Amino acid sequence: MNIIELLLSLWNNSIVFAYIIIDFLTVIEAQRTLYAARDQFSQYKLARLQALVSLCKALGGGWQAPEGAAQPQAAGLQHF
Repeated sequence: MNIIELLLSLWNNSIVFAYIIIDFLTVIEAQRTLYAARDQFSQYKLARLQALVSLCKALGGGWQAPEGAAQPQAAGLQHF
């Protein structure tokens, strides 16, 4: 190979390398955006549930069964 062919080969490889890096960066950026959206959604769900707990506490702390009423039990759990 002569110098011109080597330079063309190097130039072509550089273009391919640059394209691969750009494509990889695009994928990484898309993943970052997805993870940021998932994190934001989780933060929204957490804030919503915390607000619900605060509301329940503000309204009296929760529900209590009347005396003598049967207590619901989860399957497989026993009181000790």
